[in-house]
Amino acid sequence: MNKIHSRTITIGRRKNIKPILVGGNNPLRIVVPFGSSGPEDLNVNLNAFIKAVTEAGADAVQELSTFGELGKTRTDLLKETKIPYGTVLTFELFMRWSKERNLSKEKIDYLTLKVLEEQIEQGIDYTTVHASLTHDLIEKTARSRSKRAIPGASRAAGMLVRLMKSAGIDNPLNSNFEKIARMCHDAKVAISLGAPFRSAAIFDTLDAAHLAEIKHQGYLTSIVHEVGGEVMIEGLGHAVPSDIEKYSRLVTKICEKAPVTALGPLPIDVAVGMDHIAAAIGVCFASLAGISLVNVITRKEHFAMPDVYDMVEAVRAAKIGAYTAHVMKIGKKSERDLAMSRARSSLNWKRQSELALFGETLKNCMGNDQYKNGKSCSICGAQCPLRIKY
Repeated sequence: MNKIHSRTITIGRRKNIKPILVGGNNPLRIVVPFGSSGPEDLNVNLNAFIKAVTEAGADAVQELSTFGELGKTRTDLLKETKIPYGTVLTFELFMRWSKERNLSKEKIDYLTLKVLEEQIEQGIDYTTVHASLTHDLIEKTARSRSKRAIPGASRAAGMLVRLMKSAGIDNPLNSNFEKIARMCHDAKVAISLGAPFRSAAIFDTLDAAHLAEIKHQGYLTSIVHEVGGEVMIEGLGHAVPSDIEKYSRLVTKICEKAPVTALGPLPIDVAVGMDHIAAAIGVCFASLAGISLVNVITRKEHFAMPDVYDMVEAVRAAKIGAYTAHVMKIGKKSERDLAMSRARSSLNWKRQSELALFGETLKNCMGNDQYKNGKSCSICGAQCPLRIKY
């Protein structure tokens, strides 16, 4: 596989965090989505949630809330969150638009920029902007989307289509995109270009609708680059491994080498209930294909709101996928794996826990006496082959 080269962007402008570098030769970054969709979600301790996924190894979090007092909650969370914090601009916009009566185009445009301004003032580090959904693209891709296994699964796209139809206007995120790009550049907020037409089934990747959207994302990318801003490209959800690389190469070329991101990705569609395992495999292929950042997928993807335990599990699964890709890239030169093998050979459990991706999990899985005294594991017991001198 020939290496895919992308630009490097910086995400993280708050003084209380360490920024992350995305793209280029930097490690694959792992993002955890979170948020409230209804009254039942307001009982979740989001500060504890974010702390837990940060400790599990998340590089950034992204708020997907569509319910509650978003501004106040976000301001409080940003004070405590020690990793980059992103939003999906469309979600709060839709909440604000929905509260208004007799929305005019002027009012919609005003609210679009006002909400972004407020989020910037609250301290966000990046935001996803679904500007690639336009009336023109909807009409041009209608036939292609009608042939899809799943015509569409983007919540943001559904919100925007409802607004566009009810108000009789084009997507305000597209028509105001240059202003959005300038505002984000001035505030050092990175933009993630959302993908309303991304594939929601492995059969739909890189179809006519998806390709048309990628082309428009390329145009939007050029606007961000022209104003000096930083941008990454979202657009892969479900895709077989061969399409993951095709997608990464195509987007890198069309979108001026901007870093490419993925939601998952999921290389199969039949792992429902265990999608975090399928996603770990997808993460491996994504990393090998030059994708720079992934949003984690939990075992509850497609049917329920995940809890903190699901998210920690998803982060760990993604880290396993990313590390597997790392080893595939360097081959048998992995000093960490060699050191682990030697620690296993000498039954040095403490050293194994230090080298393991999840050392605390290893310690919790074994008895305290075994961990401290270097006893054989319970599988072979007294017949442990590692006790035999050949």
